[in-house]
Amino acid sequence: MKKQNIAQHFLHYDRPADFWEEALPVGNGRIGGMVYGEPGSEIIALNEDTLWSGLPGNELEHYDGFLDSVRETRRFLAERDYVRADRSLTAAMLKGKDSESYMPAGEINLHCDVPGKIEDYRRSLDLENAVAGTEYRCGGIKFRREVFVSYPAQVMVIHFRADAPGMITFRAQLKTLMAGTHGGEKDTIWFSGHCPLACRYNYALTQWSERFRGPGGINFSMRLKAYAQGGSVAVSPNGLMRVTGADEVTLVLALRSDFRNFQTPPEKECALAEALAQKDLEGINTAALFSEHQKDYQALYNRSRLAFPVTGDDELCTVERIRHCEAAKKISPNLIALLYHFGRYLLIASSRPGTQPANLQGIWNNMLMAPWASNYTTNINTEMNYWPAEAASLAECVEPLYRFVRECAVNGMKTAEKLYGCRGWCMHHNSDLWRKTTPAACIAQCSAFPFAGFWLLRQFYEHYLYSGDKAFLKKCYDLYQGAARFILDFLQKEEDGTCTISPSTSPENGFLEPSEKHFCCVSAGSAVDLTIARELFETFREIAAELQICEPMIEEIEEVLPRLRLPGIGRHGQLLEYDDEFEEALPDHRHLSHLYGVCPGAVFTPEQHKELYEAGRVSLAHRSDFSTGWAMAWRTILWTRYLDGEHAMRCMSAFLHLVEPNHGIASCEGGGIYQNLFCAHPPFQIDGNFGACAAIAEMFVQSQRKTADGKRLIHLFPALPRQWQEGSITGLRTRGGLTVELHWTDGAYEADIVSGRGGTFAFCTPDREFEKTLQPGECLKITGRRSG
Repeated sequence: MKKQNIAQHFLHYDRPADFWEEALPVGNGRIGGMVYGEPGSEIIALNEDTLWSGLPGNELEHYDGFLDSVRETRRFLAERDYVRADRSLTAAMLKGKDSESYMPAGEINLHCDVPGKIEDYRRSLDLENAVAGTEYRCGGIKFRREVFVSYPAQVMVIHFRADAPGMITFRAQLKTLMAGTHGGEKDTIWFSGHCPLACRYNYALTQWSERFRGPGGINFSMRLKAYAQGGSVAVSPNGLMRVTGADEVTLVLALRSDFRNFQTPPEKECALAEALAQKDLEGINTAALFSEHQKDYQALYNRSRLAFPVTGDDELCTVERIRHCEAAKKISPNLIALLYHFGRYLLIASSRPGTQPANLQGIWNNMLMAPWASNYTTNINTEMNYWPAEAASLAECVEPLYRFVRECAVNGMKTAEKLYGCRGWCMHHNSDLWRKTTPAACIAQCSAFPFAGFWLLRQFYEHYLYSGDKAFLKKCYDLYQGAARFILDFLQKEEDGTCTISPSTSPENGFLEPSEKHFCCVSAGSAVDLTIARELFETFREIAAELQICEPMIEEIEEVLPRLRLPGIGRHGQLLEYDDEFEEALPDHRHLSHLYGVCPGAVFTPEQHKELYEAGRVSLAHRSDFSTGWAMAWRTILWTRYLDGEHAMRCMSAFLHLVEPNHGIASCEGGGIYQNLFCAHPPFQIDGNFGACAAIAEMFVQSQRKTADGKRLIHLFPALPRQWQEGSITGLRTRGGLTVELHWTDGAYEADIVSGRGGTFAFCTPDREFEKTLQPGECLKITGRRSG
């Protein structure tokens, strides 16, 4: 393998994983695996994206009287009685139930014959081919195992090789924490079982009770089949497989559930899941599995590549590269390239058309009661999962999110009506496979956020801005229409004639109320709610114009928009998070929701609401650069929006702090990454990987802004750190449909731009600004020099 490929597309280690957080992830969007790489006792942890606790049901039955509590909260807020407002809304929230939990399927345990001392060991993750490998020499013989998950075949593949005949001998079992039965016959072992009906009511639960083990949840089936060249395969009825003296072996795992959709209960038995898993194993051509997998995967992965000159340190094993950079207090550019490619890899591996969207842990979870249920946390985390998709040329991977939001809107119409007396739809900030839209059973600080769905909705319009696909835009019109209706009904008119959001929170944060310094979180008109409302109204107006739809509601929006309050600016020039300049309870809080208008939105820019854009800079500087993993990724991309590559790099350096796992618990405070580059909140959350990937892309190209006369502004090298003196990046996409390739060295740069659909653009380059009209398919080359 070339040195450049190892530096930028290859994770490798000189010892097996001791913890799940050190194992290497593989996936096809639906099936996930974590490969430990142990020569003698291999573990491959398994997931399937529809294995969740619970059932579809009437979640609204828990919320009788909720609307009365909302009205009471508004009265308290009008009186500026924040303590009683907080208590009133929290009491209403606590009536509900939590989201359901994402479940692990189990493990493949492999007990391999090791005929001697292990030498020349290496485990790896090849990002260019989406293959996890384990290789070593033992007794003078070289052994290699490769694991990948095929999207075309919808199976996991484990391939064993040795450079001498008859040397592959192992036992295989399927292990699981789920209730069910094991079996085996001929060349196949299996497990059929079911998920629990509930798994969040008792976090002290250490053993399954009959209530949790009982039937009724989602059924699933795992089937593992052996294809051996030479030797023998023996299977026992209790699910033990023995392979002896083989030359080469391919194990194929099929894993299916009987989940149909968010409204349909599962079957009473496992027959459907078993039939689906068996069907996946029929007609398998083991010789073609890898080539089909590789062709499908590389069609996505190869679209965008980031490269820097290779140094000696780039050839070190991955964990030593991270440690060396930390010790030197200087991040190798190719470690950034690896992080960028790893983020794109994870998105392909965890979200493909037809699957569920990537959850809090993507598709990888080994715990019965995962942190935050490994659910869809929609007050930043689920949204961040998809931040890099458009710019990094992976637009197809967002399809599961679009389907998720549309399905949530179905339940959200009932939630909007019963909980708030509003038309349209809404959802709060914890959801699951069953498309929960009601609040979680938690204090208002962590549950009262009915605008979560509208944050998710912005990804739809982003896709249109990148693609220009009006057919897609037309299909999501009703979602924007319903969201606008909800906000119009939810707005409260103030005595001065302005409109605000009440009650309102800033996700998971709070303030000290003025009178007795009690911690509170409920106010009227948080910055994030006001900004989301403004953005959605303006977007809906643009969509109606683009589609030439005469929408009666636009007149009402036009009347409201001038009266909709903007966030305030405090005495230090900072953007206020709430409707008043309260004393901050948590000055270094991980969430930056009040900066939504800067990123992910573009409501506040140097061209639009410049004073709020600049106030956001003051607020960002006030918050610490050090936080949880995903929060440092958010800080990084925010600093790129302020065109400060050096500060962005400081946040990225903090993000690349090595966290050592200890039985699932971090041994340090603060976030970073694990040895396998997974984002450490801690614990593991995948959103930081995607946020970092998006931030890296925006260091090279940004397109969220418009000029004063409405032209799309394409900014090249807006936040490139001084350290990166030479390199290249390909396949970056922009709003307006451009594809950009950049090369730079010794102060000179070259940009090759291809226009997808044409238009007039304003270009901002390191040495000049100009406008250019491009025709569909036209190529533009820009050359010049960078300073610094």
